[in-house]
Amino acid sequence: MTSRDRRSVVHEAITLPLLLWTVAMVAGARIGADGALRFVPPPLMSLVFSTLLVAVLVQSRAIAVSRLLAPGYTLLENVSGAVLLAALLLAGAQVFHLLTPERGIFNVFGNVLFLALLLNTYVTGVDRRRLLGALGVVFGSALVLKFVILDGLAVEGSTMGRRLLAAAVEGVTLGALGIEPHPDSMGYLAFAVVLLFMLALWSLPSAYDEAAR
Repeated sequence: MTSRDRRSVVHEAITLPLLLWTVAMVAGARIGADGALRFVPPPLMSLVFSTLLVAVLVQSRAIAVSRLLAPGYTLLENVSGAVLLAALLLAGAQVFHLLTPERGIFNVFGNVLFLALLLNTYVTGVDRRRLLGALGVVFGSALVLKFVILDGLAVEGSTMGRRLLAAAVEGVTLGALGIEPHPDSMGYLAFAVVLLFMLALWSLPSAYDEAAR
């Protein structure tokens, strides 16, 4: 085994799973207005989104399942690959959950948007570079919508944005719309989670790496 192969084994068996499990744990954390910290498991819809994401990653060759699971591998090697896939699935679910508004009409809008984008990407088919670029745009836009725009609307005070929103949805409360204020620390936490998750997706063992080897 060459030094490059050893580094690849360490990365796929230790470094990458630890990174994904960290993303899953941190993305599931919620900081309340009083500073209390709690952990929230992902809902079923987020698990569906994450499953679709894994399918899109496989289709775009951004992840090579044959490098993780294969009949010719030892039991330890297959278990290591299964742990990595499980970490990817859970991390993706927690990221989708973190970036989706908690309830109300914006929760429905976010879920429909994520579902449409994932299905469209799977049907049309894209390569690894375009897929990762599109995911970066989608996650970044969802983060800005939830933790910048909606949080800005939830701030007390008669701002222009709140007046326009109230005029557009007269008779509907901000709570019914799914607009709930978050502490600033949640926005920074979400930003760090998205960066770590994109780093993990970029460093997945891809079919392109396998072909180069």
